[in-house]
Amino acid sequence: MKKFISSVFFGLSLAFPVTAMDNGLDKAQIISGWEAANGSRMAALDFTLSEGWKTYWRAPGQNGIAPQFDFSGSKNVQSVEFFWPRPVPLGPKDIAAIGYKDRMTLPIRITPKSQDHPIELHVNAYLGVCKDVCMPIEVDLEQVLAGNTRHPKIIASLTDKTQTASLDHDVVFCSFSKKNNSLVMDISVRAPALGKGEMVMVELSDPTAMISVSTPRREGNTLSAQAYVNSGITSIARSDSRITVVGPTKAVEYIGCHKPE
Repeated sequence: MKKFISSVFFGLSLAFPVTAMDNGLDKAQIISGWEAANGSRMAALDFTLSEGWKTYWRAPGQNGIAPQFDFSGSKNVQSVEFFWPRPVPLGPKDIAAIGYKDRMTLPIRITPKSQDHPIELHVNAYLGVCKDVCMPIEVDLEQVLAGNTRHPKIIASLTDKTQTASLDHDVVFCSFSKKNNSLVMDISVRAPALGKGEMVMVELSDPTAMISVSTPRREGNTLSAQAYVNSGITSIARSDSRITVVGPTKAVEYIGCHKPE
């Protein structure tokens, strides 16, 4: 399986209380969840925003702030896997982004180094939150994971997920060209509309990629957009792209794209 741009980083040190925050974040917590048969544990990072506030998805768009999470202070953690719930379009069309309104419950699967010791989770979270203005917020969370509760918030977020489409069914084409210092990716998705205000997000396996995507255009069953890659990348393998189309009630992602006919 290909690895795409990650939202994990290391080295932040600021700490904030986890309840009654200013700046749009009302509460932040870790939900312990349950232990799987293979010894891994499902948990979640849960953020409650003030009324009318929003935060962002892993690839939020040119006008968003991508969330980042630092687990380096944790004990007995070998790896962390994210299960991003389905995002929705945010904001007016000219400054649109993708993310979550009022709450973000982000399920995670933690694989411990040893099943004989508890998992002590220490997370430094960096989020962008917006209402009339946007601002970054950092918060430290820590908890020893225990219990075996299939928490309804985790289940709901795992259920309300982005669908992965087969390229054999809904066809995605992409082609590449150069413009100034950017590599331009022309995208065409042949699939039924997902509703008003559709947006397109592009992620690449290269972690140095800086990507902005134009406002998409729909004509019948074809949605078109352009992605601009501004990081000195000179070529992209079609199989190394993840293209996600987001509507108000559904999101569909495509791994890879076809050469235009």
